Amino acid sequence: MKKIFSAGIGIFVLLLSVAVCAQSQYFIDINECTQQELIDELYEMNLVEGLPGGTFEPDRKVTRAEFCEMMYRISDFSEKTENISFPDVNENEWYFKSVSALSNAGIVNGFEDGLFHPDECITNEQAIKIAVEIFEYNCEIIYSNTAATYFTDYTQIADWAKGYIHKACDIGCIISSDEDVCVLKPKGNTTRAKSAELMFYLYNSIDAWN
Repeated sequence: MKKIFSAGIGIFVLLLSVAVCAQSQYFIDINECTQQELIDELYEMNLVEGLPGGTFEPDRKVTRAEFCEMMYRISDFSEKTENISFPDVNENEWYFKSVSALSNAGIVNGFEDGLFHPDECITNEQAIKIAVEIFEYNCEIIYSNTAATYFTDYTQIADWAKGYIHKACDIGCIISSDEDVCVLKPKGNTTRAKSAELMFYLYNSIDAWN
């Protein structure tokens, strides 16, 4: 059963930065990364994986398929792995299960051409939209309409994404620039580090209200 989450303090959560207190126990290339500690924690929970050579490649851009695979691990979508109608998502692909589950749960959509574009890099606003949809899939929420207009690049957010950005601010599940928390870069591509950060916020938000 979903629990009702009355939002309103999320905006303060996103302004908190993750302090790097020690070197990573698992990856050799994240010690200077703002998200170092949470990446280690997610790895310990088997929610993220490393890459060859003991690396994480925190600045590497994430594809739409890769992001779905990460988000799929957060919640139970076992009953949603059915066939989907995206011609470019083959059932033999490693990401078929995660994309099909999220699609059948109504969390991800294709484009106007009917394709999913799994190898296309995901944007920050697309990633945040998926995170909000997964939160709502798990929790019934009463939003307090926290404004996201404090982002200095708010006007660059697509109209379809603005509602999701407001909701993400409400639940404290949003990613902004490491250099300036008032910059969202909605059209910017999400990195592995930022995807992990969003996953961390989302996982803990769901865990707190379920």
